[in-house]
Amino acid sequence: ALITYATGKALSIDGPPKALLGRVFVGCAACVAPGLFDLHLAYSFGYGAAMVYQAALWSRAAPGLAAPLTVMYTLYGLKVIIFQAARELRGGYVAKFLTPYREKSPRGFDPKKLPAVLSTAVLLSCFSLPVHAATRAPRHLSVSIGGIIAAAGLLLQTIADAQKYFHKSRNGADSFVSTGLWRYSRHVNYLGEIYFHAGLIIAGVGGAVAA
Repeated sequence: ALITYATGKALSIDGPPKALLGRVFVGCAACVAPGLFDLHLAYSFGYGAAMVYQAALWSRAAPGLAAPLTVMYTLYGLKVIIFQAARELRGGYVAKFLTPYREKSPRGFDPKKLPAVLSTAVLLSCFSLPVHAATRAPRHLSVSIGGIIAAAGLLLQTIADAQKYFHKSRNGADSFVSTGLWRYSRHVNYLGEIYFHAGLIIAGVGGAVAA
């Protein structure tokens, strides 16, 4: 309820930048469009590309303390792209995860994939709302705190994913990871993901409420 209120309040102040929000959706749709051929591309490379695209689009509209949020979006998007590319070069990952997935959803253009691709574009477009809300009050302390939490979450997730990747590259896709950060949590990479998005929400809600 608080997030809904803050988002509505942020969008109502001075009127939402409809043209900019429209470009967000069009750009996200373009990023995930390859999913019409291979649905996996929409959820992986398309996801990362959409985050980088949004960061570039919002960078001029995010002055002051809101600007670091666009940096977080860029780094997150690049991390998704690089990590996915690295995984697809590992035969064990392809055999265990990617091949079975593509057997269920074969590659090749299929109009039936359109709803999934469009819904993904809409979802990714919503990722721009925290930045937009933060621009309402870019110098508010909560925007800075949210950015710090997001940065910490991204760092945690990146380190955990790198440790998992190198472990499985050496020991096989089915090997159990119990070293590094994985000694302390079975889902440490997801914990980093939660912190990343929580930081963005804190920044957005704080900026909206303070506006």
